[in-house]
Amino acid sequence: MPGQADGSAKVSEQQLSEIAGITASLRQTWANKGRLRKGGRGGYREDDAVELSALKAIMDSLGPSDAPIAWKQVRDAVEERQREGHLVLIFDRQDKTAGLAATLPQIEQLVAPGRKTSLVLLSEPIMRVRRAFALLTDDS
Repeated sequence: MPGQADGSAKVSEQQLSEIAGITASLRQTWANKGRLRKGGRGGYREDDAVELSALKAIMDSLGPSDAPIAWKQVRDAVEERQREGHLVLIFDRQDKTAGLAATLPQIEQLVAPGRKTSLVLLSEPIMRVRRAFALLTDDS
């Protein structure tokens, strides 16, 4: 039933793509490459929206070469840590390593001085897509 807090609320692929800021065909391309879960006839849950918005933020920031490398390393952790306040992806462009951080000490641990490093803020797009998902599935 839409609007339930147990994660059962679902939206269409078109709605999911729209709230993440991409086209449904791009979402399908990423799913076919194994970067996203493929949806069924039942639609997509909030976790799918979070995953899509995080991948889009990473793709936008790191580009088509480095983003898939980073995504493979953090995909599972994004799902586990999605509700942390200030979630940031740290990507070392030289070593091609990626990690997630939510606190300054975690960031300091992942950023090596003198290295080409990119930081991608994930908490903002995740928060926006979760809010939009909630509005779409609110049946009140």
